[in-house]
Amino acid sequence: MDAPKAFTMERLGDTKQVVVAQSTSQMCRTGCCQPSINWLVREADNFHGGNPHQDYPNVAWIHEESTWFQRCGSGCAPGCRSVKYVQHTSNIPDAVADAEDFMWCTCQCDELPKGLSEEDRTKDVIATHEKPQTCGACCCLVPFLETKDANGNLIGKTVYVCDGCIFVPKFDIYNGAGEKKYRLRPDTCIGGCC
Repeated sequence: MDAPKAFTMERLGDTKQVVVAQSTSQMCRTGCCQPSINWLVREADNFHGGNPHQDYPNVAWIHEESTWFQRCGSGCAPGCRSVKYVQHTSNIPDAVADAEDFMWCTCQCDELPKGLSEEDRTKDVIATHEKPQTCGACCCLVPFLETKDANGNLIGKTVYVCDGCIFVPKFDIYNGAGEKKYRLRPDTCIGGCC
């Protein structure tokens, strides 16, 4: 089997479905045991519940960079912590995948995921998604992510929408010029309340 092609913005337009699957176990991992969260990206045209996403090849991966204090202090509101997500067009390094243990009583004190070398950290980076610390308790400092290309140029921004329907997560997506392009939200019922 041939290795998948690099997953670039140009290829994204040709792809019908993408599955972003969290690869880090979060079972019983809160407080000081909260690890960095990593994801695998899989190109999965014709995906449905009957054909598990694990059957598709990885085309990219994303790793989280945040301090132990930010991970520990964010508790049940991880969207409030200062964080940087780095998106790579290559497959997840074996050392990082092997370190994705399922031991619930471990403490990651470093900013980077266990097993991630400096070479792998900067290899095949296509974009970063980052934000400072924000507040999720009110609508004045809502969580957001700024997306930048590999050279640090702003591509766009995704902002959490705070309104009267607090049980429905909604995000407005802006381009690099600050123009609103999309609203991302799930289907709702009961007049849009849930």
